[in-house]
Amino acid sequence: LDDAISIMDNIQKMVDSIEFAQMEQEVFEGLKEGNQALAAIHKTMTVEDVENLMLDTQEAIETQNEIEAMLGDFALADEDELLAELQELVGDEIDVAAMPDVPEA
Repeated sequence: LDDAISIMDNIQKMVDSIEFAQMEQEVFEGLKEGNQALAAIHKTMTVEDVENLMLDTQEAIETQNEIEAMLGDFALADEDELLAELQELVGDEIDVAAMPDVPEA
């Protein structure tokens, strides 16, 4: 009986070892496929390309900030002055009092 229990323990250990080896193989294959996918991606995207893109993005953000600053200055202009200029350009065709309120920034 002791021999049978010992044999069963050995068989269980072997089954556990095989299952663990199979999991290790799956992990290995997953890493291998992941590395292949990254290598394919890196063929189309280099570090230099990313650096250039980041510089371009930063320049675009700075340009947008400049535009917003300019438009913000315009929005802060005297409302009465702008309405008077509009009235002057359009004439009496527009009822300024009927215009909606300008939202505040």
